[in-house]
Amino acid sequence: MKIKTAHGLVTTVATSLLIASCGGGGGGGGGGGPANQPPTARAGADQLLLAGTRATINGAASSDSDGTISRYRWQQLDGDSVALSASDSAAVNFDTQAITRDQTLRFQLTVTDDDGATATDSVAITVNAAVPVARAGSDRTVLAQSPLQLQGDASSDSGGSISRYSWVQQAGPAVIFSDTTSATPLVSLPSLSSDTELQFALTVEDSYGASDTDTVAITVNLAAPIADAGELQTVGERRSVFLAATASADNGGTISGYQWRQLSGPAVVLSGDDTVEARFVAPSVAGQVASPVALSFELTVTDNLGASDNDITHVSVTNTLIAPIADAGENITVDTTGADSDPVVVTLDGTSSSDPDGTIERYLWTQSGRSLAGIELTDTDQALATVTFSQELTEDVELFFSLAVTDDEDQSDLDTVKVTAMAPPPPVAEYAISGTIKIAPASQLDSDINDSSTTPIANSELLTAQLMPSPAIVGGYVNQPGNGEDGNSFAEGDLYDTYRVTLLAGQSVLLLIGNRSEADLDLWLYSSSGEVVDSSLSYSSNESVVAPADGEYFVEVEAWSGFSNYNLAIGLEQSLPSNGFRLSDAFIPQQLVAEPVAATARAASKLQAQMSALGVSALRGQDQRVQLLQLDDTRSLGGRRAAASRAINASPEQSAKLATLIAAKQLQQSAAVSYAHPNYLREAKAIPNDPRYAQQWHYPLIDLDLAWDITVDTHPTGARVAVIDTGSLPQHPDLLGQFVGGYDFISSAGSSGDGDGIDADPSDPGDGGDSSSSFHGAHVAGTVAAVSNNGLGVTGVAWKTDTKVVPLRVLGEFGGTTYDVVQAIRYAGGLSNDSGTTIAPVDVINLSLGGSGPCATSEQQAFDEVRAAGVLVAVAAGNDSSDAAGFSPANCEGIYTVSAVDATRALAWYSNYGETIELAAPGGDTSRDTDGDGYPDGVLSTLADDSSSMLDYQYTFYQGTSMATPHLAGVLALMKSVNPLLTPAHIDVLIASGAISEDIGTEGKDPQFGWGLINARKAVAAAFEVGGEPPPPLLSVSPRQINLGTSFSQAVLTARNAGSGALEVTDVLSSQDWLTVSAMADEAGLGQYTLTAERDGLAPGSYNATVTFNSSANQRMVEVNMLVVDSDFEPQVGPIYLLLVNDTTDEVVAGQRLSAVEGLYEYRFEEVPEGAYRLIAGSDFDNDQYICDAGEACGRYQTRSNPTVIAVAGGDLNDINFTVEYEVSIAAEAMAAEGSGVARTTTSISPAAVPSEE
Repeated sequence: MKIKTAHGLVTTVATSLLIASCGGGGGGGGGGGPANQPPTARAGADQLLLAGTRATINGAASSDSDGTISRYRWQQLDGDSVALSASDSAAVNFDTQAITRDQTLRFQLTVTDDDGATATDSVAITVNAAVPVARAGSDRTVLAQSPLQLQGDASSDSGGSISRYSWVQQAGPAVIFSDTTSATPLVSLPSLSSDTELQFALTVEDSYGASDTDTVAITVNLAAPIADAGELQTVGERRSVFLAATASADNGGTISGYQWRQLSGPAVVLSGDDTVEARFVAPSVAGQVASPVALSFELTVTDNLGASDNDITHVSVTNTLIAPIADAGENITVDTTGADSDPVVVTLDGTSSSDPDGTIERYLWTQSGRSLAGIELTDTDQALATVTFSQELTEDVELFFSLAVTDDEDQSDLDTVKVTAMAPPPPVAEYAISGTIKIAPASQLDSDINDSSTTPIANSELLTAQLMPSPAIVGGYVNQPGNGEDGNSFAEGDLYDTYRVTLLAGQSVLLLIGNRSEADLDLWLYSSSGEVVDSSLSYSSNESVVAPADGEYFVEVEAWSGFSNYNLAIGLEQSLPSNGFRLSDAFIPQQLVAEPVAATARAASKLQAQMSALGVSALRGQDQRVQLLQLDDTRSLGGRRAAASRAINASPEQSAKLATLIAAKQLQQSAAVSYAHPNYLREAKAIPNDPRYAQQWHYPLIDLDLAWDITVDTHPTGARVAVIDTGSLPQHPDLLGQFVGGYDFISSAGSSGDGDGIDADPSDPGDGGDSSSSFHGAHVAGTVAAVSNNGLGVTGVAWKTDTKVVPLRVLGEFGGTTYDVVQAIRYAGGLSNDSGTTIAPVDVINLSLGGSGPCATSEQQAFDEVRAAGVLVAVAAGNDSSDAAGFSPANCEGIYTVSAVDATRALAWYSNYGETIELAAPGGDTSRDTDGDGYPDGVLSTLADDSSSMLDYQYTFYQGTSMATPHLAGVLALMKSVNPLLTPAHIDVLIASGAISEDIGTEGKDPQFGWGLINARKAVAAAFEVGGEPPPPLLSVSPRQINLGTSFSQAVLTARNAGSGALEVTDVLSSQDWLTVSAMADEAGLGQYTLTAERDGLAPGSYNATVTFNSSANQRMVEVNMLVVDSDFEPQVGPIYLLLVNDTTDEVVAGQRLSAVEGLYEYRFEEVPEGAYRLIAGSDFDNDQYICDAGEACGRYQTRSNPTVIAVAGGDLNDINFTVEYEVSIAAEAMAAEGSGVARTTTSISPAAVPSEE
C-alpha cells in the first residue's frame, strides 16, 4: 500500500539522522557499526465481514531485516468503537455484534524493532450490518393476453441499499425481458398452445456485495370462461321466466361475475341480473301483430383473472296455451308368488310428468282393460300410486294403468304403463340320484395321509413298512413339519412313507410328485435287509428306481422339503429312466457341474456363501457360465436322519456318491445357480478286438458308393465335423491333413494322460494299456474323414468332399465327465467355453460316448444352444442292450441318436434301443464273419498301438454304437457339403419322412432302428432337392401312447394325413391277443380307431402292447400299457367327497363324504330338482379342502376323461355308477400333472348314509 511505503520512508530518514548525530562526537575516526535498518509493518489485507462475526487482524507478516520486532501496538482510527482482545499482540480479535449499520472500521499497527526503530501500517475492515432480502413476488396465475410484469420491488436491505437487480428464467418456454436489471421488468410471452408454468429467479445485491435470491412461479392460463345462457324457451304470456347461466364454465379458473341484459323484444324487468339465475315475467302479447313474440338476452360471465365471455339466449312468448306432458313411467313386471300370505305391492311412478309453461295441478290414475279380483289401485290422485296384489294369480296377465295430468291453465295429457303380473311357477319335480362308485383295482392308500377325517397309521420306518401288492398304484402324502395344510401331520411332519413290496428283476417303481412347485420328494430302494440298493434324488422332478434282481424290497418316499401328494407306481415292466439323480448312475463322487445365475456381485456372493456352507469349491469354469465344483467333505450328510443312516449301510464309495447327490440337491435349491447336477461319467462305447486289415463292408451297406457318384461339394469352406472323443492322431498316414484346430478339454490332470489340464493340443497320447479310451477318437475320425485314393488303408465316409475333423478331447484314461463334454460341445458350437477361444460353429458334432443317467441339464442346455446355431449332433445310443432313454446324452432332445446294426442289417446284440432312436447305422459285430472273408464283421478304421516305445499306426476292427454314429455324422457332412443351407429343422423333416433312410424294421419309426438305416445315396439326393416343394404324405396317429390303467378297457385313436397328397392306411395290427382294434374310419383308413382290452384271464402284472398303423406313406406305432392287479388286495383310496354340480350354473348343490365298504362307495341324493347335473368325487390327501388335486384319487360320471351330464327329469335315477382312480401314466415319459382340484366344501356337505371308516 502507498501509505505503508510512505511511513517507511519517514522512518528511514529519521533513523539516518540519528546515526549521523551519534557518530559526530567521535573525532574523525571511522568508528561505529552499520546504520540500523527500520522494521516493516504489515497490518494484513482489507476485509469484508458480516455483522455478528468475530474479526481477526494479523500483523505477523511484519518483519525487520537486521533484527527482530520487539513490540506491536494496535489502535482504532475510524468507525464505531470495538474492543480489541489485546492491542500489543501481533494478531488481535474483536466482535462485530454491536455494529448495527454498514461501515468501514480502520486500524493502525505500529511495530518497534530491538533498536527502537518503528514503522506503521493500517488495514480496513468493512462490516455489512445486514444482507439484502430478495422478494420476487408471490406465485400467481395470469391470463395469456394480460401483460406480464415481474415484481421484485419489495426486495430490501435493512442495513443499506440494494445496488443491483438481476432476473433469469429457470423454467418454461423462453420469454423476452424488457430489462433483466430492473426491479419490475416487463416480459413478452411466446405463442402458447396450453396452460404453461414459467419460473423466474431474482438476485439482489447491496453496495457491499452481499446478495440474496428468490424465485417465483407464474402460471399462464390460456382458457377464458365460457358463457352459456341456456336454450330457447317457449312460454305463455304473463308466465314467470328463469334465465339460467348454470351451464357456464371456466376450465382455468372460477367465474366470479354474471351480468344479464335484454337485447331485443318488449322491455321486461330483470330481477337478479347480476346473478347466475335472472328472472322476469313474460309480457302480454295480446294484440301483437305477430305471435309468438321473441325476446333476446345477453349473458356476460367474468372469471377471477378478469377474462370474460358472452352468450345470447332467446325466449318466445305466445298467447297459445301449452299442455303438460304426462309420464306414467316404465313398464313393470311383478311376480305374485306368495301374495296370498304376503301381498305384493307395485308403485306406479308419474313424477317425471312436466309442464313447459306452468305447473301440474292434478294427477289421476285409473285402470283400463281387464280387471281381476285381488288387485287394488290406491293413491290415485298422487304422482305415486300403488297397486296391491293380495292373492296369487293363476295365470300370467297384462294390466294397463293410465295417468292423466292437468296443469294450472287446465290443460291435460294422458300416458299409460303396462304391469305384467306373473303367476307362481308350477312346482318343480324332485327326484333321487343314487349309485355306486368303484375304486380302480390297483389303487392303494398311504396309511398316514393328512386328511383330518382319517386316523393315521405310521409307516415311516422299515419295521413299520406298509405291505403293498405288485403291481399297485399308491396315493400318499408326505411333508416336513410345519409345511402344508393343517391336518394329521402338519405339526410333527410325515417325512417318510415306507412300503414292503416284491419285485422281479427289471421292474420299476415310479414316483410322481403332485406338487413339484412346493416340494422336493425323493425315492429310495432298500434290500430286504435294509441295505441301500438305489435312490433317485432330484429337485422338483419325478423319480424312478429299478429292481436289480427278483426279491423283496423296501420302497421309501422321502419329503426332502415342503409338502406334496404323490403317486407311487409299483411293479412296472418298463425300465423307466429317472429324471432325478440316481445313486446307481455313473458319476465322479464329490464333483458337481453347476451354472451360476447372471454374474452380479450379489449373485456371486450368494453362490460363494452357499458353496461354503456345503463344503464346495470351484475347480474350473468362470462366474458367468458352467462351472466344475469339488465337494470337499461329507458335511451335506449331517443333520439328516435318513442320509446319515443310509451312509452307515453303504460302502465308502456309495457314501461319497450319496453326499454328492445331496450337495447337488442343496445347491440346486439355491437361487444362486440355474442348475446343479453330478459330473456324470461318459465313456466310449466301442468294444475293441485284435487289430487287422479288412474290407469296409459297412459302406456298401448304406449305399455310400452310390452317394459318392452324385456328390458335388459346394460348401464354401468345407464341412467340419467336431469329433468329441479321446483326441486325434494327426500323424496317422490316413489322417494327414484331415484335422483342423481342436482343443483338449480334459480338466483333470490325473486322467488326461498328458500330465496337464485343458490346452490347445487335442492329440491323443494313449494310455499304454487296454483302457477303452485309447485312440477311440482316431477310429471315429477315420470313419468320418479318412483320406482316400492315397493307396493306404481305409476310406472315410465324406472323402469325396473337403470335410475336415475338429478334434475335441474329453475322454482320458478313465473316461470323461459331463463338465468336460459340455465345454467341448460349446466350443464346437461357437459358444463361450473354458478355452477362452470361440470358433465359427462346425457343421456336425459326433458324440460316440455316454453313460447311464438322465440327460444332464448342462448337456441339454448346450445342445439347445448349438442347435440354435445350426449345428447337427449325432450321438451313440449306447451298448448296454437296454432302453437308450436311460443313457445320456442319447436321451437328450434336439439330437440324432444312432443305434447299431450288424452286417445282416439286424440290430446288433449290444445296441441300445427305444423311443429315443432316430436312425440306425453300421456298428458291426466282431464275433461273426457273415461274409466269410476271414475277417470279423467289425467296423474298420484308423488306430494306433503304443504298447512299445514307438507309436505304431494301424487299422482295427471295432464294434459298437460308437462306430455307427460317425457313419451318420459323415453322411450329414456329405449333405451339408452339397447343400450348406441345410438346418436341423430340414434334417428333422427329412428323417421323419423317410427321405434319408431305408426302413428295415416294422414300417415307420420303431424302437430298434428309429426311422430306419441311414442311406447315403438317398440322403445326398434329398439334400440336393430340399427347397420349396410341398411335403409328402405323412401318416400321423394320436395319441402315441395309451395307458388303460387298472380299470379302463377302451381307448380311441385318430389317424390323419399330416402331409400333403394321397395317403391310404393299408392295415392296423395289434401285437397282443388281449388287445383288439376296430375301425371307424373313411375309405382311406383315416379317422378314429377303438382299442379294446380283454382283462379276463390275465394274471396280475403290467402288460404292454403295440398297435402298428401301416400306410402307403409311412408307419406309425402306438404303445399301449395296462395293469392287472392282485385280487387278494382290496383297492382303497380312503374317504372320498362326492359333489353334485349344477351343469348350468356350475354351483355345487349337494355334497357327501363317503367311506368304502368292500371297495365300493354307495351314495344317494334325495330331492334333486329337475335339471342337468354333473357328479365329481375325489379324495383330499393334503387336507386343503379341494378334491382331485394331482396325486389324489378322482372320478367323474361316466369317466374322468369323458364327464357326462346327468339329466334329472321324470323319475329317480339309479345305478349312476362310475370309478375313482389315480391319474397316472406309466409310459416312459411319465409325469404327474400339477393342478388345482375342486373345492370340496359346500353348504350341504354331510356324511352319507353308509358306515363310517372310524
